[in-house]
Amino acid sequence: MILRTSEYYYGIDPGAKGAVACVTADGRFLSVEDLPQTDEEWIDLLQIVYNRARDYCTLESVHALPNQSTVAGFTFGKNVGKAELLAENLSSAEAPLLVTPQKWKKYYKLDKDKHKSVELAREMFPSAEELLMYSKDGRAEALLIAEYGRRYFKGLL
Repeated sequence: MILRTSEYYYGIDPGAKGAVACVTADGRFLSVEDLPQTDEEWIDLLQIVYNRARDYCTLESVHALPNQSTVAGFTFGKNVGKAELLAENLSSAEAPLLVTPQKWKKYYKLDKDKHKSVELAREMFPSAEELLMYSKDGRAEALLIAEYGRRYFKGLL
């Protein structure tokens, strides 16, 4: 993950294929990475971002699905909690912005089809195209969430 002292905007998609992305103050692609899969990887990531240059972060506000098993819901909740901790550590200018999938997808005129999210992210951030694939759609969604947050914090929404 690229962290600098300049103004950056992070977006986090905490889902099963979740990712964290970063765009610059002028909306250019900077980075995108899959979220860690193990507790050890989460600890490593949080140690990297703790007390480092931090800026603005937007986190997708999600909830467990009613038809999920207890184990799946519990695992999902743990991962969301880790993503919330990451968002807190990436936000120094203001508290993290929480945005529902319905709200940010409506802004971009997207529906539940994640392929459309990948296509839009490729169109908006051509320099990230090779990293944005259908099998890892969380990367595209994290990038769109980061850009949504950038526009929100800059008063462009």
